[in-house]
Amino acid sequence: MDDVHLTEREQRLLRREQLKADIAQKEREIQERTNENRLKKIKQRDRNIEMLQLKELQRQRNELIEKRRHARQERDEQHRVVEEQRIELRDKSLRTQSRTSDIESQRLKETVIDIKYEDDELKGACGHTNIDSDIKRMEFGENSRYTKRTYTDQSLITINEYEYVDRERTMPKDQNHCKYFDQFSTVSNDTVDKGSQWLRRKKIQLEEEHHANSEDRIKIEGEINRTQGYQLIHKCNKRDMDFKMEMETLQKQIELMKLEEREAVRKIQIKEELRETKQKEKLQAEQRKQNEDRLRTLKQEKYELEQSLLEKQSVLSSLAEE
Repeated sequence: MDDVHLTEREQRLLRREQLKADIAQKEREIQERTNENRLKKIKQRDRNIEMLQLKELQRQRNELIEKRRHARQERDEQHRVVEEQRIELRDKSLRTQSRTSDIESQRLKETVIDIKYEDDELKGACGHTNIDSDIKRMEFGENSRYTKRTYTDQSLITINEYEYVDRERTMPKDQNHCKYFDQFSTVSNDTVDKGSQWLRRKKIQLEEEHHANSEDRIKIEGEINRTQGYQLIHKCNKRDMDFKMEMETLQKQIELMKLEEREAVRKIQIKEELRETKQKEKLQAEQRKQNEDRLRTLKQEKYELEQSLLEKQSVLSSLAEE
């Protein structure tokens, strides 16, 4: 009803105002949609950047953990090798000391021998001492002994090959002692030979014992033992020097390995920085691409709005002409 009382000019103005309001509303809606799309893209871009940063941090953390684990294993291995070498050297020194002690004890056992005998004391046949202490001759040494003893009606004692008393007989004074001896003695030629052999062995044994207690032999063996001791000491000193040189070599190797490790860490840091720079450049390129896309979208929207505005203006001009 109100439109009936309005003039044509007022109606055109009213329609123009209504059209302007519609255009403004449409522009606001388009701007809101554009802002929403832009906000969504920005949020999505931020989420992508955060995910990439988290992945990079996780990768760096895993690499650092792996490097520390390898470094710990290498350090433990070096400590184990050094400890084994130290134990081996200690055991060698202990074995050397034990060997030296054994040699010294053996030398003392060989030198400290207390054999009590007199050079002028003679023993009986086959090693048996005569019963009478005043007799200082070997059994079967002289026939005068047998003659003297048999003529005084004393017992004649002979020894068999088993070193036991062979026979005891009393010879009458009026009988020939040689015939009596040949008659009652059971000592055979074999027994005499065995007795001679035993005496020779006994002589060799006494000579060996005398050699064992000889001052020249003790002096020579003492010189030999001292020489061996000097050699052992020289070997121990050489082992100590080798141990020190090996320790110094290991320390130098450890220092070189530490320098190499620091150099490797520095190179890794440089590579990480380069990777981060490339990652930043990549993100910046993506950002530039997104900005270009957004600019292209805005230009397209502007073009569409301009076309719509031109259409609306043409409508307004046509209405104004009416």
